[in-house]
Amino acid sequence: MTISVSIAGGPATDISWTSGMNAQAALELAEDALTEEFIYSLEYYGSGLGYLVNMINETYDTFKSSSRPYFYWEFSVNGAPSPTGVDQTILSDGDAITFTFKSYDAENTSNQIAAKHNRRSVKHV
Repeated sequence: MTISVSIAGGPATDISWTSGMNAQAALELAEDALTEEFIYSLEYYGSGLGYLVNMINETYDTFKSSSRPYFYWEFSVNGAPSPTGVDQTILSDGDAITFTFKSYDAENTSNQIAAKHNRRSVKHV
């Protein structure tokens, strides 16, 4: 009974799954299991999304107007963007979670990245 945790273009590991495990717990176990450097930061995006990753291995979400195009960490479960954050996403045995650094495209982006962009652009423009 395992969960796969991977960073697109970076480290990956399998960790033991337990009933009721959320993706945040899986991230914490992955951090302990990986022998190469793996650090991350979370930010709270309200009760609808919860906590999302905003930095992995010193690569941060970008959002300032001078940094176009904008890039964000997208959290996916089994290849599909998660509708909730790492703290609210309950995993099942065999799930694969992935974090991918993606560019923001207003017409073709996940709700998760759109919520990050909208929150950031309101606060920092």
